[in-house]
Amino acid sequence: MPALLDMGALRNRAVVGELAALYRELVPVPAGPAPSVASPAGDGTGAGVRERLLGVDDAERARFLDELVRRHVADVLGHASPSAVEPRRGLLDMGLDSLSAVELRNRLGAATGLRLSTTLVFDYPTPVAIAGHLLDRLAEELRSAALSPLDALEAAFEEISGDEESRSRTKARLEALLSRLTTKGGAGDPDVPAGFPGELDAVADEDLFEFIDSDLD
Repeated sequence: MPALLDMGALRNRAVVGELAALYRELVPVPAGPAPSVASPAGDGTGAGVRERLLGVDDAERARFLDELVRRHVADVLGHASPSAVEPRRGLLDMGLDSLSAVELRNRLGAATGLRLSTTLVFDYPTPVAIAGHLLDRLAEELRSAALSPLDALEAAFEEISGDEESRSRTKARLEALLSRLTTKGGAGDPDVPAGFPGELDAVADEDLFEFIDSDLD
């Protein structure tokens, strides 16, 4: 079909190795080494994505992953902005072919650190469906990461296992904590010991470590 293309913009993408597969036969890749640039697809570990998702609720996670998917779809299809990608429109209807589908899968895999199926865009044919799939895949890892302060607390128990006084004091404070978690008591709950930093899932690691240190010293 006839289309007006910004050949300058496409050549710039070709220079840095970001040209979508759809346009590679139209724009030759310039000879010589490409300049060093950070890959928009991520470092392959997904550490940045996990860090971003860990401190937010499910709704914000869904919004973040939706934007991530639309951004990479836009890059693969040569759009200037993710706003050009309709979240509920079929990817194949947007012009994604088999080569660009593989490129999209690779980009999302590198961005999230997930091993994604080669049939990703056929199993999840819209951007919003892919974002939902990524959220489901990452959910268990995020739950495990959220438990890391509890893991640190459990390790601290080993250090006081032989100290009866510390064990009794810690047991009393943990019982108060359990009461708070099960009754959802407020800051003025008389069962909550003074100095406790707040709800466990909202406590930063360093605050919990400080709490542990102050109680077990």
